[in-house]
Amino acid sequence: MNPFQQHINQLNTTHDFSDLYRYSSDGNINWAYYYYMLFRKIPLELAFNYLQIDKNTFLPKLIETFGDDLIRITNEHFVDDDDHKTKISGFVYVLNNEILLNAEHSLRVYHAADTDQSILDKITQLVLDNLWKDADPIDKIFILNTRPHTGYYFDDFDIKYKPLDLQTNYNDDLLPVDTVITDRLSKEKDKGLVILYGKPGTGKTSYIRHLIHHIKKRKLFIPPSLAQHIADPQFISLLNSYQDSILIIEDAENIIQQRHAQSSSAISNLLNLTDGLLSDCFNIQIICTFNSDISGIDKALLRKGRLIAKYEFKELNAVKAQALSNLLGYTTTINTAMTIADVYNQNDLEPVEDRKSIGF
Repeated sequence: MNPFQQHINQLNTTHDFSDLYRYSSDGNINWAYYYYMLFRKIPLELAFNYLQIDKNTFLPKLIETFGDDLIRITNEHFVDDDDHKTKISGFVYVLNNEILLNAEHSLRVYHAADTDQSILDKITQLVLDNLWKDADPIDKIFILNTRPHTGYYFDDFDIKYKPLDLQTNYNDDLLPVDTVITDRLSKEKDKGLVILYGKPGTGKTSYIRHLIHHIKKRKLFIPPSLAQHIADPQFISLLNSYQDSILIIEDAENIIQQRHAQSSSAISNLLNLTDGLLSDCFNIQIICTFNSDISGIDKALLRKGRLIAKYEFKELNAVKAQALSNLLGYTTTINTAMTIADVYNQNDLEPVEDRKSIGF
């Protein structure tokens, strides 16, 4: 056991570690304070907040590169639901040249002011060589999330694909618009905005699921609760790691309405991302969906050159609704237009408290 390992063991045996939590604002261990306990120096920080690092390839390479100079403090693991294999979820290691590496959602490297820059460069290169690679982004979305101190990040989730016949489930005027949308969103390093709107139950979400499956690009999903955050500089920095992707913003009413004090920053970023300086940097295409009338949205979003397509999802006309109803096995006679949700759920005549919702 080398002297530095002995130092760590003695510290971990004798110190009251309540201070590691006392000086933390989010209830987690404050590894910067642990660094101070080890080296009695205020650490500088090199943070890789916006890169998706494959910890299962990065950590073995880190150990291989630094060998006996690297000492493990803690490792965290989980069992993957897909392949049932144990994988690394986080780790903390210390280099005896006054470097501490903490990997949770992001990698943070704490170091001294006089740390050899070549060591930091070597760690940076290991990060760049072990970024997560998506073998196939079809049927997967990346959902925006945020944590105190670590900022914004994307969690990836698989989407179960359900085949959807557009001819059967939608009015005929969707088909030519779908061709335009699919062709443009499939184009590499493109930009632009798709606007999908209409009353609830008319099939917007089902159509989004259909697009997710048929377009071979990474899809980024912004929950309604975080939609306003697209105006934050940190979010724009995060997009730098997700260039040539599709950004999906559902229930986007609050950020696309005519500019006022609360929405002007978000709209400005939308305009910039779809046909401005940021669009040239990131090549991001955006899909916005909402339930309100299109007359209330900012007119700049509809400008030619920015707008890829807009489509209003309406109730199925009576002929379409009847044909779909027959296909689903119902015997109902339909004489008026109906939403796709009403056609699929004809047995649910009245809302009930424990009704399972079906997204359309």
